[in-house]
Amino acid sequence: MKIPKILIATKPIFYAIILQNRLTVPLNRKEVFFMNNLNSFDWIAILLLTIGGLNWGLVEAFNFDLVATIFGDISALSRIVYTIVGISAIYVLTLSMKLKKN
Repeated sequence: MKIPKILIATKPIFYAIILQNRLTVPLNRKEVFFMNNLNSFDWIAILLLTIGGLNWGLVEAFNFDLVATIFGDISALSRIVYTIVGISAIYVLTLSMKLKKN
């Protein structure tokens, strides 16, 4: 019997997502519901927030600012990138509040 690439197995308390015949971390029902209801704008905001977090990690660990390296020190483009990342952080914060309410 061939197992499909994505299979969601239900249990009374947990959902388990199986990807390519490997079991990943079990998720509760709210997390699976929330992840399935994210739109593309939500995922872009999460991606931007992750990139911003990684950039700050590089700044702290190695004193290397990737955004400033790509767009120039205190240039208009780097300020725009920082602003967009900040707005996405606020948006993801509101998104997490929606999850908490559900």
